[in-house]
Amino acid sequence: MGLTSTNAAPDGEVEDYNVTLVSSAPALRLVRRITSIGGTAITNVNDDPADTNDNSPRWPANYLQGSFAGSKAEPGQTADYTVCFLSDGNTPVNQVKLCDLVPDNTTYVAGSLRLSQGGSAPATLTDAADADAGQSFNSLAGVTPPCTGFNTDGGVRVDVPGTLANATGPGTPTTSYGFIRFTVTVD
Repeated sequence: MGLTSTNAAPDGEVEDYNVTLVSSAPALRLVRRITSIGGTAITNVNDDPADTNDNSPRWPANYLQGSFAGSKAEPGQTADYTVCFLSDGNTPVNQVKLCDLVPDNTTYVAGSLRLSQGGSAPATLTDAADADAGQSFNSLAGVTPPCTGFNTDGGVRVDVPGTLANATGPGTPTTSYGFIRFTVTVD
């Protein structure tokens, strides 16, 4: 028919539009820190230059507090481990299941597993595999993914409730970030 992008057509007109296709790519950033030793909070903000997960401009201001280097806890002292999460892709992240192994030479403190979403106060989760989405375990035997590997000290697992919205700015929306935290005693 010989139509171009600017010609009239016998049954209407021709219109061309540029369309950019963007693939859906959810992304979940995870950052682990030691956030207290012996009951004293570590509140300084640290950037681990070896960890690209630290570098998103969408983390809330001053959110990544704590130490990523080895702790200086003495035997018998407690330490809090915190795993921060951020939905940093261009689509929401569904069915987030987090697992963190209890560090070697430490013992998990029963009842210490907590979850915070969007800056809310941390909620304590039970250690049993029940409706509150948290679980602790003494070894990896019988534990389902994402928990893998071998660790005689055990670990924690949290199924984060709901969907994590994709972050559009620092801490925005509040449903795009949070953390899990648990306490150990140094052996």
